[in-house]
Amino acid sequence: DMERQEAKNAPVPLDPAEKDKLDAMRLKHYELFKPKAHWMKRSCREVMKVAGNITSDMEHVPLATPPNYEQEWLETRKNPAGEDVIDVARASTKNIEITAALDPD
Repeated sequence: DMERQEAKNAPVPLDPAEKDKLDAMRLKHYELFKPKAHWMKRSCREVMKVAGNITSDMEHVPLATPPNYEQEWLETRKNPAGEDVIDVARASTKNIEITAALDPD
C-alpha cells in the first residue's frame, strides 16, 4: 500500500526539451548566485565572529532617549562627499534580485 502511494506521488519524467529548458534556467540561476554566495558566506562568517561581542555590548548599553535616537542620529549624518550616510548604507545593502522578486512591478 505504501509503495503504491509512493509510486503515485513520484515525479513525472520530463520530455527532453522541457528538461533542457529547466536545466538552462537552473544553470542561469546558479551562475548568477554562485559569486554572490561566496561573499554572503564570508559576510556571515565575519558577523558570527563578532556576534558574541555584539550581544555582550548590547547588554550594557543604556536605553536611548528618545527611543529612535539612533535612527534620527543616522538620518542627520553625512559622509565626506556630503551624502546622507543612511542613504548610502541602504543603497549598498539593497539586493536588486530579491527586491525585484518581491515587487516585480
